[in-house]
Amino acid sequence: MRRVVFLMMVLVGSAFAAKGVSVVKTEPLKRQNISAYVHVYGKVMAKHTGYVVSPMPGKLIRYTKKQGSFFKKDEPVAYVDRNIPGIKTNPLVIKAPFDGILAITYSHEGDMVAQTNPIALFYSKDLYIEANVGSSLLKKIKKGAMCIIGAKGEKGKGIVESVSFGVDPMRGMGKIKVNVLKNEGLIPGEVVSLSVSTNSMKNVFVVPLEALVERNGSFFVFVNDSGKAKMIPVNVGIISGDKAGVSSSILKEGMEIITVGASGLEDGDKVKTQEK
Repeated sequence: MRRVVFLMMVLVGSAFAAKGVSVVKTEPLKRQNISAYVHVYGKVMAKHTGYVVSPMPGKLIRYTKKQGSFFKKDEPVAYVDRNIPGIKTNPLVIKAPFDGILAITYSHEGDMVAQTNPIALFYSKDLYIEANVGSSLLKKIKKGAMCIIGAKGEKGKGIVESVSFGVDPMRGMGKIKVNVLKNEGLIPGEVVSLSVSTNSMKNVFVVPLEALVERNGSFFVFVNDSGKAKMIPVNVGIISGDKAGVSSSILKEGMEIITVGASGLEDGDKVKTQEK
């Protein structure tokens, strides 16, 4: 009987001990760069746009390249048969108006063309984006700010060239112009998302938001210090997405920051890192 009672006490004690250990997830603390952004939508524009027309009426013989092809200025774009009865003439050469891309062709081989109807549309390779921005966001955007074009930057990168001084009182919107620095398939006329950097921090500790714990108006993170949760006060800088830039004289690179499970901890609590 005594052995049974003793065994039950051991089991109960073990259960309480296990209950006193919080299972958490951690990740090593690293220094990184972090930026804050405002998000707007803008329209892609070409710095130069030009229609190509035949200077004389005639029949389109052919285009020299397909749509989307690049042309140098004065490179032949199409040939037109002037079709003057009784007179033998050489085909009329229609040339590119500037260095650019053949965006649209309006005719087919054998079509009659005239000076009043364009046969092609050209865009320059230099692109920019215009975006209408509400007054609350406009004052956060500065000339020279870097931009991510498209979700996760899959459309490229840009830089803010200009910011309107004020807003249109009828619409309550101002305007920004972004020069495209890196083009990953942008097409003039399309609408794209823009993430415009408003602030940045370099070489700072960056932690997941779930690692931040607020207590009485102050912020803390917990680290796994040899099986115990160590509570460290931090100053929070930029919050971007699900990350935050923090600073502290106590934090060291490589510390195991507690992420999942941090919110319910107290300083000195026993913790065990969940196996990955």
